[in-house]
Amino acid sequence: MTGVHKTYGATRAVDGVSLTVARGEFFGLLGPNGAGKTTLVEIMEGQRRADSGTVAVLGESPWPRNTALLPRLGVQT
Repeated sequence: MTGVHKTYGATRAVDGVSLTVARGEFFGLLGPNGAGKTTLVEIMEGQRRADSGTVAVLGESPWPRNTALLPRLGVQT
């Protein structure tokens, strides 16, 4: 994920997030309410489209919703 942005009207939910998670690695998102955690996970799962930036999960684009990726992702909320 590189330079990912998502806005809702005038509200910036995700502002230039870049991260890499290695295959088999576990990671978590921590932050206060309204920090964009859920939006970021929804972008990674293909539930939402980023306004800009690049997203790849296991080398594939999650958007539009890539159901082939879902069994390989473990998301706990």
